[in-house]
Amino acid sequence: MFRKMTAAAVAVLVLSQLAMAQPRATISGSWEGSWTNSRGSQGEDWLDVVEEPSGRIYGTWGEVEIEGTRQGLGRYVWQGSNKGRSYRATAQVGRGGRALRVDYEVTYRRQGELRTYGGQSHLRRVGY
Repeated sequence: MFRKMTAAAVAVLVLSQLAMAQPRATISGSWEGSWTNSRGSQGEDWLDVVEEPSGRIYGTWGEVEIEGTRQGLGRYVWQGSNKGRSYRATAQVGRGGRALRVDYEVTYRRQGELRTYGGQSHLRRVGY
């Protein structure tokens, strides 16, 4: 009987520690960092986003108003447009909720031709 109670106590302790290891799997909050694109440009980046309990997200990424959804634990997709460019991004929360990697694609028209380039942002949660 004592062994069963001890095993149960250890299981509860382990599970609570696992839950504490990923305290912020949600994307909600403010993020800052940098971006680099496939055309060789780079710069500062930021994201202010809200995640609803349903998994819907919305906010501002740089100068782009975004909307999207959670796709799994810490995984998100969003889209938005600004100044004739359409943005589509996938993001993964990491490092216990303190880091965010964003892979994105930008589509635009130039001289009637549809063009695309990609890039990456590496952001950290503000306040960590």
